[in-house]
Amino acid sequence: MDGTSPAGRVSLSSRAIERTLGALAAEELGVPADTSGVRLHDAGGRLGVAVTAPVALGRGRTVLAAAEAAQRRVLADGPTLTGAQISTARIRVTGLHDVEPRRVR
Repeated sequence: MDGTSPAGRVSLSSRAIERTLGALAAEELGVPADTSGVRLHDAGGRLGVAVTAPVALGRGRTVLAAAEAAQRRVLADGPTLTGAQISTARIRVTGLHDVEPRRVR
């Protein structure tokens, strides 16, 4: 190799984009990335994102505030990380995730 960049094009699979956006949302919701689900759809030539995930307990904020923070994170950081033009992000909280380890009695 001569150290130059190869000619061609780089593209991400939709699965890679889903996993990236799901991880962004999950981080804001305080839950593991594998607890989130993401669906992508066409939104007028741009990307629409629908995330479903639980939210962690004990973070000192409301469920609504956590969901809004996740939405902002997907819209702000998603395009930078994936190169996709994202027009909408919908966050659906599916339950509560207990982050405190349970004690065995």
